[in-house]
Amino acid sequence: MVKLTSLRILLAIPAFYNYEVHQGDIKTAYLLGQLTEEIYMEIPEGVSAPTIPAENGNPVCQLLRGLYGLKQSGRIWNKAWDDFLIGKCQFKRSAEDYAVYYRIGHENSPLWTLIWVDDVLWIGKPCDIKEAKQELAARFPLKDLGSAHFFLGMNILREAEDRKITLCQDQYIETILERFGLQDCYSVSTPMEPGLDLTSLQPTQEDSTLYRSMLGSVMYLMLSSGKCRSMVQGGPERSWSTKGGRGPRGPPGPLRSALIHTFGYFTENLDQGGSGWTRRTRGTMTPPAGPGVVFTFC
Repeated sequence: MVKLTSLRILLAIPAFYNYEVHQGDIKTAYLLGQLTEEIYMEIPEGVSAPTIPAENGNPVCQLLRGLYGLKQSGRIWNKAWDDFLIGKCQFKRSAEDYAVYYRIGHENSPLWTLIWVDDVLWIGKPCDIKEAKQELAARFPLKDLGSAHFFLGMNILREAEDRKITLCQDQYIETILERFGLQDCYSVSTPMEPGLDLTSLQPTQEDSTLYRSMLGSVMYLMLSSGKCRSMVQGGPERSWSTKGGRGPRGPPGPLRSALIHTFGYFTENLDQGGSGWTRRTRGTMTPPAGPGVVFTFC
């Protein structure tokens, strides 16, 4: 799976050079890898297939390809994808991110291919992207989604004239607010309560699964676009982990309250129609020459 840092860096390239960014989806990706181990399974009810008698007398069949839920499926799908791009399409794989592939296309222009499980991004000139799609569609069942607009919970907004790409996570924020029943929580102007010392709070027994799910949602937001980085890295997660290693079975109630405060910060910015995120978290990348490239994480 492509690293989110790699994704942000590589999206700066089409913003500056005005390359295209296209997206595709590999249908039933985990069913496409070839198994090398001998694996047998009982035949599902209603399925007619050649059988091999098992020791207990129940008919079984040998699996030749991966299945969803099979622990080898992810690995063999990745191998099938990797062998095809490197062996057949002359791509080179990044040494820093194994989900990023690169080759030189027509007119010595670069072409990047990124993958996240079964979601694919192409970055390059239109003729090179078209050729890469045709190659991939000849090997795997590919659904061409055209220009990329939504990837990994982020809306990709393109302003070609200004050479700007905006990654907007409003939809993801609304989803996690609704998931935890916090869409109507009070809005606040800071991601943490000013002056709050979480290390002095005592843990209490509460719903561990809920707390971790909330924290994971905030961490994904932080990893994607850098929102509330100090909240996650220096806040509830770190404070809880310092309370005797892994901490108690249930999470500290006051720490979950601190997370709810963070969700209120999300609400406050959504109330401003997304402009709040743009003002607070704008980052600028300035290339050596030419127009600037601006990422706005709204």
